[in-house]
Amino acid sequence: MHRILTFTLCVALGGCAAVQGAVGAAQTPSLTFERAELVDVSAEGATVKLFYQLGNPYPVALPISDAAYRIDVEGHPLVNGQMPNGLRVAPEGKAELVLPAHFVFSSLGPALGPVMAKGSAHYRVQGQLTVDSPVGPVAVTLSGEGELNLGRAASTGGLPPLGALRGP
Repeated sequence: MHRILTFTLCVALGGCAAVQGAVGAAQTPSLTFERAELVDVSAEGATVKLFYQLGNPYPVALPISDAAYRIDVEGHPLVNGQMPNGLRVAPEGKAELVLPAHFVFSSLGPALGPVMAKGSAHYRVQGQLTVDSPVGPVAVTLSGEGELNLGRAASTGGLPPLGALRGP
């Protein structure tokens, strides 16, 4: 799961035409998964914090005021989350990005049952980033979907194809 989120954010930050046009298309931000921590468990679900290192190759700061995402598998919600605080990555610097991932136990069976039965899964990723700019907040909406073959996921880390997510 953390690899799908990593991929989603890399495409979002590197694929946005407005950001690339302003600072050059040759460089893209880097996103490296560091760790996951279980922070809450209840009878209904669990929340895990996913920690990433976000690198900004641009000569200007990268101010992100909001990030939210949702991943559905086989038409059923699997995980969702929203960045609790804004994040500013210094020019050519790095910052820790923390994303909570909330799972609802009752949705795991409907989402993962068909996957286990047929060995593949149809997924849909939806997300939105809000980047603060000199002209005000700019919302970048992302969505993508595809088929994830579990045999291939084991050998490739489960990353969807590069063109699977679409931004502006």
